[in-house]
Amino acid sequence: MKDKILKLCRRMRNATKSDLLQISEIEPNVLETILMYLLDEGLLEEQNGCYIPLNKKDTTDRLEVRSLPLMIQYHSPETIDLIIRGFCEKIGCQKMCNIANVSASTITAFYNEFRKLIYERQNNKLLNCYFTNPKQCRYRQFFDIFGFFYIYNKNIYISERPLRATFENDYTKTDISHLKKVYSFIRRNIEKHKGNKVRLHYKIAEYIWRREQDFTTLYTDVTSLIA
Repeated sequence: MKDKILKLCRRMRNATKSDLLQISEIEPNVLETILMYLLDEGLLEEQNGCYIPLNKKDTTDRLEVRSLPLMIQYHSPETIDLIIRGFCEKIGCQKMCNIANVSASTITAFYNEFRKLIYERQNNKLLNCYFTNPKQCRYRQFFDIFGFFYIYNKNIYISERPLRATFENDYTKTDISHLKKVYSFIRRNIEKHKGNKVRLHYKIAEYIWRREQDFTTLYTDVTSLIA
């Protein structure tokens, strides 16, 4: 939904809420939440009731992060399959580079990209849930960084920043109890290594994804993510 509204704003260049409501056929409260999100992300600017699209600069460190399609081009299907299996089995980078016969930096790049894909997918699901039914976040601190958690249909989602809406619903006692269990699981794994502080939210998303899943399920999912 957010992509649809952003595209409309780019086409119209200075759309008003009335314009967007008429064209998008989205409920007013949903549109309000989406616009607040796009403003917070620096993708829109509001001027005199008009929403103007902005070009958000890509802050990704291009020297450090490589695209997955490019990495795939330089490695055989057998090597990539080994790396996927290593990731799903939680085999460390140093050990995995010997198994796959590639550099440790290559393993790190693949693992980071898998985590990024997992995070982005769950974040898109979170946004879709939040736009239609905004709920209050529950925040937790890992090292000196905060993670913001949301619960929908017994699924836990992590966000790097709190989402905003004019009105947010609270959680049931069952939801809170479930979050506490998942949070305890995440903390036990995240705080084992100080290195987990780097790309923390990607790694939290990874542990949410791993929880109570067997190897076959994880392997099939990663394979489908990069297909």
